[in-house]
Amino acid sequence: MKWRNLSQQQAARNSASCKLLIINNFTLVELLVVIAIITILMAMLMPAMASARKMAYRAECSGNLKQLGSAIIMYSDDYQWTPCAYNSAYPVSPRDLRCWTSQLFYGKYISGRPDYGSPYSGTVFACPSFASTYGNQIYGFRSLDQDPTRNYRFAGSEMKYNNGKLALPRPSMFILVADSLHPSGPQQWYRFDDNNTNGGRPLVHARHFQRVNGVCGDGHVDAFTGKDLISDFSAKGYRFNAYFNENGLGVGLGF
Repeated sequence: MKWRNLSQQQAARNSASCKLLIINNFTLVELLVVIAIITILMAMLMPAMASARKMAYRAECSGNLKQLGSAIIMYSDDYQWTPCAYNSAYPVSPRDLRCWTSQLFYGKYISGRPDYGSPYSGTVFACPSFASTYGNQIYGFRSLDQDPTRNYRFAGSEMKYNNGKLALPRPSMFILVADSLHPSGPQQWYRFDDNNTNGGRPLVHARHFQRVNGVCGDGHVDAFTGKDLISDFSAKGYRFNAYFNENGLGVGLGF
């Protein structure tokens, strides 16, 4: 009798365990619901993660430009003019000094990969938001009257063109180096123009949440909106009459 009662109790426990196991198992519908919820949460989080990554790139880009601005100021203090964007008349041997990056590097004003035509991705010369192995993928240096072979000359607290005809009493509003884009490719470019009258020019590129990161003549870095860029071009010449937006579409004169 005792063994029979024990057997009945064991059977009852086994039955209860089976019921509990059955209750705790997911049905197919419940599993699909859980997967759907996870998918929705991921879809909600992915844009936020992408936005956070873009913000990190923008911050890194600003840091790069700050270093470049400091290097340009030190170079200008020594030579009384800035590097020029690219000058084919400069020597190529034993060191290639044609591109502005090389002029800064070989002058020991900044470290990085200096040679024109080399992949710059991952260096201080390249915007992390525009990664590429193409050789010219570097920040653009402002061309003078669409002529990259000429320098900007510093004189006291003013910055003026090297021919002395146009003084710029507000270097803090004059963008020297910035995010750039050439319409062919498209690709980031070693220089940019502020005037797109003839069209097809390399211009600044508003790739960071529709803003252009740029370092100005006084060495400070700022993020400029399209309205900032083209607001007073005709009056002062500090700004631009065209630029490329985040999607690479031209805005302003010539488009």
